[in-house]
Amino acid sequence: MPLKIVRRKDYFKHFFTYFLPVLCIITALFFYLFFINIKQLRETLKINEVHHVEVQKLSINREFKSVIRDLLAQLSNLELSNYMESNNIDSLKQYEEKLLKFSHIATNYDQVRYIDEKGMEIVRVNNRDGIPHLTPHHRLQNKSKRYYFKKSINLKKGEIYISPFDLNVENEVIETPFKPVIRFTTPVFDSNRKRRGFFMINYLGKEIISILRDSKVISYSHISHSSPILLNKEGYFLLSSNWGDQWGFMFAEKRESTFNNYFPKAWHAIKDLKKGQFWEEKGLFTFETINTSDLKKLTFGTEKKNHLISSIKSNEEWKIISFIPAQHIFKIEKPLLSSFLFIYFFSLFSSAITLLLITFFRLKRSEEEGEKVKLATALEQSPASVIITDFRGKILYFNPAFLALCDYDKDKLKNVNHSIFQDEKKKDPFYQEIWQTLERGKSWQGDLYDITMTGRPYWASVSISPIKDNKNKNIYFVIVEQDISPTIKLLEEMKSLNENLLEAKVTAEAATKAKSDFVSNMSHELRTPLSAVIGFTDMLISGIAGELTPKQQDFLGDIKEAGEHLLLLINDILDISKIESGTVELQYSSVNINDLINRSLFIFNEKIAQKNIIFSFDRKDNEVEVPVDKKLIRQVLINLLSNAIKFSPQGGSVTIGVVKRNEKETIEIYVKDTGIGIKEEDMDMLFIPFKQLDPVLTKKYGGTGLGLALCKEIVELHCGEITAQSEWGKGSKFTIILPINK
Repeated sequence: MPLKIVRRKDYFKHFFTYFLPVLCIITALFFYLFFINIKQLRETLKINEVHHVEVQKLSINREFKSVIRDLLAQLSNLELSNYMESNNIDSLKQYEEKLLKFSHIATNYDQVRYIDEKGMEIVRVNNRDGIPHLTPHHRLQNKSKRYYFKKSINLKKGEIYISPFDLNVENEVIETPFKPVIRFTTPVFDSNRKRRGFFMINYLGKEIISILRDSKVISYSHISHSSPILLNKEGYFLLSSNWGDQWGFMFAEKRESTFNNYFPKAWHAIKDLKKGQFWEEKGLFTFETINTSDLKKLTFGTEKKNHLISSIKSNEEWKIISFIPAQHIFKIEKPLLSSFLFIYFFSLFSSAITLLLITFFRLKRSEEEGEKVKLATALEQSPASVIITDFRGKILYFNPAFLALCDYDKDKLKNVNHSIFQDEKKKDPFYQEIWQTLERGKSWQGDLYDITMTGRPYWASVSISPIKDNKNKNIYFVIVEQDISPTIKLLEEMKSLNENLLEAKVTAEAATKAKSDFVSNMSHELRTPLSAVIGFTDMLISGIAGELTPKQQDFLGDIKEAGEHLLLLINDILDISKIESGTVELQYSSVNINDLINRSLFIFNEKIAQKNIIFSFDRKDNEVEVPVDKKLIRQVLINLLSNAIKFSPQGGSVTIGVVKRNEKETIEIYVKDTGIGIKEEDMDMLFIPFKQLDPVLTKKYGGTGLGLALCKEIVELHCGEITAQSEWGKGSKFTIILPINK
């Protein structure tokens, strides 16, 4: 069964009944599994980040351990002891050579120095691009004013001072390019335990920066997007992704470039803790703290050979922070989200397709069962008789309407052939034709006359259709009969009625012709003497027969006016009679409508002046040629203008206009006035001959009641249309619509 037979509304209703619970289950499962995986991913990320910063801290502490060992090793330097004891040039040179050899090995130190108790550099070896250089004596400097001298000169034996992490300064100026360093110092004593200054190593901070920058964390086959940050204890950046924020404490203009200004919530959580990890709206922060006070225990706690170290006399602190911005975390999570979304939508799609098919086949089965029920119900309740027979004509099924039509007894119809297929009728040529049509596999339709079991005759409209098997052979016949006896009777009555109507039409047409002939003859007979009366009246008024008194002139004027009115009435009656009788033949010619209107207006100049009417002619095109009967259209224009002027008050206005409608190929001529108007209930009677709308107005304004009716007939003869618009007390507008082409 095609999908279209299943009602769409029911189809989607059943589909969503199944699909919505599945959608909810899949969605809930998706979110559960997705958030579980996101949680696992984030936990792994957190663990990796903790491990990351711990490794960084251990690496840096290992560097510091190495520096301190090198620093302490210099205390047992024989050449240094010889120099302190002899204080001669040869001993100094031997010590310088010893430090040069040491610097060749320890290339991660920027400077190695011995400074005496007055702050004067005695020996200094500089590391330039990995090559140690001994500083000439004349370039040695006094460092007594530097903060690390003041911190180091009072150290006791075995104490170590570690300076803040800052930029190297030479001759009171920050060295460029920037050289970050950490200074390690320890005091030097001679054999008499007299303080002779201190030994100092300038450790290159770039080694620490390299440790932080170069370490990577692998997570879910992705390199972590964390940004390494190193802060001093005041929160200034020693390492940052933004180079311009670094070393702000050493420049007055960069004092505001602190971690606190960028991440106030994070700094509040970090500053007082040694280590930790937390989520913040800007991302994931993981941190560790390097404190110089912890280095002694970390590095030398149990080694007896380092018994000379009593303590590390500094409390410098640096924060190692690994920061993963929120957008980078999303990038890490995005592949997981994409995978889950693919699985989610694929699951939804698969479920939807499966449920669509399930819904379709269920509805298909339901529809088929419903169709069977409908068909059975329709057959049982059908007003038409329905019979199903086998290929021999034996009745297998019949509905109640068949029993009612044929007056059959239900029990007597079993194993009986339908009357059409009875043997005695098969000899009739008419029934033979029916049988031959059915044997060819075609349907037959026609009207049959039959008699019921009770002897009642009837007419039936019969349709017989064969039902074939897969071998194209007739196996059943479906016969539908409809009682058309009432229809046949009605048709006979209508035939008789039509004959009567045709006879009446002929009689009416003869009467109409006789009336028209009579009116035409009478109008002609009346018009001849009436014209004479009007003519002689004009002669008397003109004084040809002698001078008249004023009273006589008034009487003659009344006679003339009555005669002219009667003549106008007779002319209108004659024109309508001609049109109704179909004897009018239009004399078409190409007429300039504007010129025709101007000529029609000429006869109203006197009346317009008498009533002081404001008259206007509205025309858009000067040359408007239309094929019309010039005389008849002029008569229409005169009638409309006459009515407009007649019904307009003193000082009123009348407008005639012409509009050409090229898109409709028509021309519109309208006459508009500000007269008394027409009541809405009278609009339907406007164009009825001899119909006066208001007897009072007829007495006041006169009129025959034929003018508008005649206008309508003339316009319609031209295949045109006349319309009226009016409002009582405000005026009227009549519009003639004529085709431009004949």
